[in-house]
Amino acid sequence: MISTPVELPTSFNNKLTGSVFAWKWVRYFSPLINIYAFLFLVGGAIYSAYKYYKQGIKEAPFKGNIFIAIGGLLPGIGGSFTRAGYVEVLYVTEFIGLVAIYYGYKIIKENKVFINTDHSS
Repeated sequence: MISTPVELPTSFNNKLTGSVFAWKWVRYFSPLINIYAFLFLVGGAIYSAYKYYKQGIKEAPFKGNIFIAIGGLLPGIGGSFTRAGYVEVLYVTEFIGLVAIYYGYKIIKENKVFINTDHSS
């Protein structure tokens, strides 16, 4: 980020966006990385919440994973607002997302529930 060449466009309005980067090609592969991150973080949390719910555990692990999934989804929503020109929304949704992920982790960590891992039945 520090060594990225910057070209200020004539219509620059002092908002932090990717339009100032001289390397436009970087923006082409970032959706691929973001899709995998979304699938693993949000998809994994939803899958875990579903597994706990299916086992009848609707307490801490289920709720914690739901908060983690919501926290992982919020920066993507903020990124959509950024594309629409509302750059500030991204920072707010990233912060709320981090708080939600931490809160979900804290719920899971503080409330230990014994889970049935016996798959013989």
